[in-house]
Amino acid sequence: MNYTCDFKLFDIPLINKDIQEVSDYILSSLYSGNCVSLATPNIDHFVRIAKYPEIKEVYRRIDFCVNDSRILGQLLKLFFGIKLTTVTGSDLTALLFNSDVIHRRKIAIIGSHKEDISKLAALYNIDLALLSHFSPPMDFIKDESAVNKTVDFVAESGADLVFVAVGSPQQEIVAAKIQQRVNTGVILCVGASIDYLTGKEIRAPKFIQMLYLEWLFRFAQSPIKRFRRYFINCPQIFYYLLRERFLTKKL
Repeated sequence: MNYTCDFKLFDIPLINKDIQEVSDYILSSLYSGNCVSLATPNIDHFVRIAKYPEIKEVYRRIDFCVNDSRILGQLLKLFFGIKLTTVTGSDLTALLFNSDVIHRRKIAIIGSHKEDISKLAALYNIDLALLSHFSPPMDFIKDESAVNKTVDFVAESGADLVFVAVGSPQQEIVAAKIQQRVNTGVILCVGASIDYLTGKEIRAPKFIQMLYLEWLFRFAQSPIKRFRRYFINCPQIFYYLLRERFLTKKL
């Protein structure tokens, strides 16, 4: 099963499949004999992709991306007439951990704390013998030796599925480097998904998500930490979408 690009935003290919189709593709890729990478960019990520060519290049090295933001989905419909399915990293990660297939495979998780990984294993009945965990130091992406140590860990673990949970764009940079080193498996850039699955971070109730207010729920939990993201960075998406719509040739 191969997916082709359904739409390009800021030159980043997006596939327009529902969450079950994406999950099925990931699991089928375990039998492909290839190494596949996936990212779930949201509005904050796309603003940085549009602003910084070096970050755009990082995402272009990822095999395929799915839209993580319901609001972005509505904006794309408004600006481009594209109805793009939303597949959040948290929902996708939960679906994968609930799969029978994943319980028979070796898993590596990069990021999060040891106690959170133990809780995750208990919640999803994951065999600890099949689970490897590595937590790189803060700002490890600036230290080549720390990045190499992270890549070495994944390569030596023999993991079939690698969940990289160290934030964007660090996780996408690491995913690309892992993919250069290993030949098979699936590498998923999942951000804070592990924290949501373990309850370390509280996700908005479903009705708030469906009202496109999950961002407000998250802001209310950490207003100082998230003020810049939601009130300075994310609103810039309107400028970049307008530029893409009227000044850039749509691909």
